[in-house]
Amino acid sequence: MSQSEEEYAEKLSGKIQRRWLTAYSGLMVWRAASKRCDERFADRVKLFQWWGKQLAAAQRGATVIPLKNKVA
Repeated sequence: MSQSEEEYAEKLSGKIQRRWLTAYSGLMVWRAASKRCDERFADRVKLFQWWGKQLAAAQRGATVIPLKNKVA
């Protein structure tokens, strides 16, 4: 391999390495964002289930508690 071919191979290797690192770091950012999105989605599901329980309890009606009359 001549001098220029070796230089070209080194430059190409550097470009490939930089592109791979850029793609890999982009993937890591995407995975972190995806994880946060999954956590928010799980929180929303829990909140939705909680509201479902509240609505179901409201449909069954309230519990009536007898109160004592106090005369002042």
